[in-house]
Amino acid sequence: MLRVAYSAAPAALGARVAPAVRAAVAAAAEALREAGHTLVQARPPIPPTLGLRFSSRWLAGIAEDTQGLPAAAMEQRTQKMARRGARMSRRVKPPADDPFAARAAAWIGDFDALVMPTLTGPAVPIGTWAGKGWVPTMLSVGNWLCTTPWNLAGLPAISVPSAAAGLPVGIQIIAAPGAEPGIIALAAQLERLRPGPHLAPMAA
Repeated sequence: MLRVAYSAAPAALGARVAPAVRAAVAAAAEALREAGHTLVQARPPIPPTLGLRFSSRWLAGIAEDTQGLPAAAMEQRTQKMARRGARMSRRVKPPADDPFAARAAAWIGDFDALVMPTLTGPAVPIGTWAGKGWVPTMLSVGNWLCTTPWNLAGLPAISVPSAAAGLPVGIQIIAAPGAEPGIIALAAQLERLRPGPHLAPMAA
């Protein structure tokens, strides 16, 4: 049996986790507890400035991804984000150089896994960011994601759908470096315990 931490805290300062998402995390934790695992409520050591540090890398990544693409084929918002990212990329250091990477690995090493929301709310409807500029989009996305700390830290993570009503709710499972087999197995167990919605029949 595993020692599993769980948290419904948001990854961004000032963000709020929807009640349906908090309920999904609590239900997932209870299902794993009933399956015999030891569940520990904990708060990951996410610094308040992490969102700003991640955003600079995100914009630099957009600039890299759009290199060589015709600007006329991109939305104006994407063009602006790519230009901003190109200017920032000269100052962006590799994620491994961020002190949070070592701190996160040390913290999560006390557990076999961490369970928390994938997003602060259910799936976002199509068109949520239509017509918005790059700054409102970036801030909105930053408040929506709970995956940014682990992307920045380079920790393995997997997301599974929750058995919530309405639009899908994601539950992510994170672990220490090299623990991919463990979180894949735990995700499979959680899906069996609390099957999420399926759009097509499950394979036999």
